[in-house]
Amino acid sequence: MNLRDRSLLYGRRAVLEYLRETSHQQAGQAIQACYIQDNLPVDLLRQVQAIVSPERIHSYRRRELDEKFASIRHQGLIIEFQPGAEPGRVRQGLRNSITRPDGLLLLLDRIQDVHNAGAIVRSAEVLGARAVVFTGIGVDAGGALHRSSSGASLHMELYQESNLHNVVRALKKIGYWICASTSSETDDARAHTNLAELPDARELALIIGNESAGIKPIVLKECDYRIHIPTRGRVASLNASVAAALLMDRLINR
Repeated sequence: MNLRDRSLLYGRRAVLEYLRETSHQQAGQAIQACYIQDNLPVDLLRQVQAIVSPERIHSYRRRELDEKFASIRHQGLIIEFQPGAEPGRVRQGLRNSITRPDGLLLLLDRIQDVHNAGAIVRSAEVLGARAVVFTGIGVDAGGALHRSSSGASLHMELYQESNLHNVVRALKKIGYWICASTSSETDDARAHTNLAELPDARELALIIGNESAGIKPIVLKECDYRIHIPTRGRVASLNASVAAALLMDRLINR
């Protein structure tokens, strides 16, 4: 069965997060089918049955479900949506949607690992960021992102933009200050800033760079600030999702 990942929602936490926020009417319009493992815990099964109509629930043995959805880690619970009704869809047109500084933005520069992306989105939602923007060639916001973010992606504004350099310039024009997360100090004394000296978090756009290549030099030149997390151990840096969570917390809760 060849289904596009973005038409599916899977993983127990992600599905339950969706059902928790969904009415019977919404589910009836959006859900095409719900595939479950035949030995789901009773409490979990009841939560599904409370929202999804019986004729749309299809029960399978674990092996059958694994064969049907061989490419995903479903945890025995998958929702397939009607075309165009998928939750947590990535928006286009960031510059038309955000016209003034109104909350911390996360700009992800070619983040490749869906687990990193999901963890960043989850932290952004928990900590109260305004939106997450995926730029360049990176993670596709589909079922894997919803699962890896434990459903947090269903509650966040998500955008996809092809050119981060253009996004940065557009955000600066409407009053955002651009802050780059870098992994180590440089010889330039101006390169890193005390967090206390930064503008209010609601006026900041924080860039998290690619897992191996970091932030493109052309983008780095446009940044107003560069910040890093001081390290005391022998490992040179943190991974992208951990760095993003720490910096968001420090920026928002100063």
